[in-house]
Amino acid sequence: VADPVSVRVDTFGTATIDESRIAELVRENFPLTPKGIIEHLKLRRPIFLKTAEGGHFGRTGPTFSWEATDKAKALKKAAK
Repeated sequence: VADPVSVRVDTFGTATIDESRIAELVRENFPLTPKGIIEHLKLRRPIFLKTAEGGHFGRTGPTFSWEATDKAKALKKAAK
């Protein structure tokens, strides 16, 4: 899969910028192919016992790469 067919954003009425712009920023700043997602989130590491024990979301530490907010500042700047 070269690129996803679509990126859908629904802010449930809370957006302060247009949802199509948010979708554009997602496409520009995140790898969305299966290979890109696996590499970006480092999913080939043997960490899944930890996620099975305590859940996948709301975790801290570098092990849970999908919880990273390292792109937040750049996304906020680009959204203005």
